[in-house]
Order: sequence, then structure tokens, then C-alpha cells
Amino acid sequence: MSDKLEERLRALKICYDKGYITKSEYDYYRNQELENWSKEHGKQKSFWRRMWDKACYYFEKALEKLIDIVLGAIDILLEYAAKSIGIGLGVGLLIGF
Repeated sequence: MSDKLEERLRALKICYDKGYITKSEYDYYRNQELENWSKEHGKQKSFWRRMWDKACYYFEKALEKLIDIVLGAIDILLEYAAKSIGIGLGVGLLIGF
């Protein structure tokens, strides 16, 4: 438990012990504090979950870069093939095919 939660629970207990709040109020506010802490604590990711998310992020970036490289190479090959076919057709027309 966090220090802040313990302080709030102690304060509630002191208020109850001194008669400032009833037993039902004490139980209600104590449960509220515990539920709020549980919700906040549940939102925090574990160390391993953060490491997994980081690994996924870097894998995604590496894969993106690899795909860009492959697509760039394919683009160059298609451009070269188009020029080669164009030159072949031009030579073929000059020869008289």
C-alpha cells in the first residue's frame, strides 16, 4: 500500500475512534479509499508489460524500415525493367520487327 493511502485510512480511523463519523460512514469511506487505490494501482503497468510494449514498438519500427527498403528496391527494379523494355522496343522498331 502507498503511504498516502495509509495516511488517509489512519485519519479515517482516528475520526471514527473520536466519534466524528459513524461506523457505517467509516466503512463507506474506507471502502471508497481502497477501491480508488485499487483502480489507480491497476492502471500501472508491470515492469514486464512495459518491456513487452517497448519491444513491440521497436519491432514495429524495424519492420516498417525493412518494408520501406524492400519496396524501394522493387521500385528501382521496376524502373530499370521499364527502361530496358522501352529501349528494347525502340531498338526493335528501328530494326523493323
